[in-house]
Amino acid sequence: MNKEEESFLTSPNVRKVFCVSGGRTGTKFLADQIPQIIHGVYGIHEPDKVSHEFSLLELCSRVGTRGLMSLTILKAMGLTGTRNHSLNRLKGKISSEDVLQGLVSERRWIKGDFSIYLEANYQLFGLVEDLCRLDNTYIVLFVRNPEDWLRSWMNKLWYGRWDLLTVVNMFGLKRLTPENIGLVCNSWNNYSRIQKLSWVWNYLTERFCSLEKGQSDKIHLFRFEDLFVNKTLSEISRFLNIVHGEIPSQYEVEHFLDILAHKVNASKTVKSDCRSGVNSSIDIQYINHDLMNTLGYR
Repeated sequence: MNKEEESFLTSPNVRKVFCVSGGRTGTKFLADQIPQIIHGVYGIHEPDKVSHEFSLLELCSRVGTRGLMSLTILKAMGLTGTRNHSLNRLKGKISSEDVLQGLVSERRWIKGDFSIYLEANYQLFGLVEDLCRLDNTYIVLFVRNPEDWLRSWMNKLWYGRWDLLTVVNMFGLKRLTPENIGLVCNSWNNYSRIQKLSWVWNYLTERFCSLEKGQSDKIHLFRFEDLFVNKTLSEISRFLNIVHGEIPSQYEVEHFLDILAHKVNASKTVKSDCRSGVNSSIDIQYINHDLMNTLGYR
């Protein structure tokens, strides 16, 4: 990588931890809260998107560093942005070197004195192997029970009462579909929303399981439920160990549990709207049941 493109991502002195999933797995919570638990952590959620989550100073820094065209028009054209990099990489349209240069360029606006960089970004699904090329880098992959995952996505705008994926694809805001990663699926347009989402869960989950087997020293697989539902101490400690690089203290584990308890209690106060949401049982006939068995979901 060129000298002028060096950054904290290429520095062996900064520990990089990327949390990747199929979305709807609580990784934003991790990016927000882990810096409160472990000293020296810079946490961020989906750093290349334009969002109200960033401060005015951060937004100005991003626009000044990358330019408005890169954040908008070039992204719509599929030339910039993490999700576009993932889709183009899986399709074989860009090289690993191009991917890493793009990631470095799109994160040049991030400044600060930190020893650990924690990025929660489900749009990195196609770049895991490339990220492993960076020194001192670790990948945490999250999977979730498909029934809960499907229900959660069905309650989001993209897969709600109307399937907007076809519409956003027409405007360049591409999502994970067979066509967008170079696969052939002639019946895709006839799929129901559940079928499309089931295909995404099957594809990503199979990919994540395969990646973990290939590089178990740098890639680690977690079930969403073990951290956020069951609050399994051994899994919480394992996750904090990956972030920290050392065995977490009892205080750090207890702090994580305390923050998680507040999150769960806050979530319970939010009433679901049964008129607009999906709250009944979800059809999982299109889900790969062998994968479910492997992950202990059956």
